[in-house]
Amino acid sequence: MKMDNENVSQTNEEKETQSETEESMGNRTEIKRKTEEERNRTTSIIDDARKAAREIRAANEETRELQQRQEMLMAQQQLGGKAEAGQTTMPMKELEPIEYSKKVLSGEINPLSENA
Repeated sequence: MKMDNENVSQTNEEKETQSETEESMGNRTEIKRKTEEERNRTTSIIDDARKAAREIRAANEETRELQQRQEMLMAQQQLGGKAEAGQTTMPMKELEPIEYSKKVLSGEINPLSENA
């Protein structure tokens, strides 16, 4: 009977040891999985940041190109004499009543039009 009790106690100890080993393996697996998830999350954040940086660089390059084009257009406009600076509109000369009536009778001015 002593042998049986010893065998049973050994078997119980082995089961407990095996159970502890399985638990520690399970914990290790869980820890490993958590660290992989954290690593993936960190990688994801880094990838997102890199993607955003690439997009910003592309937008900056496009802005530079547009600025250069605008500068060229402004330079061409100024050199071509088509700049708006310094231009004035000619004021309308007011006609004397006699001149006005002559132009109306000759048909040069239409008194019914909006521009008259």
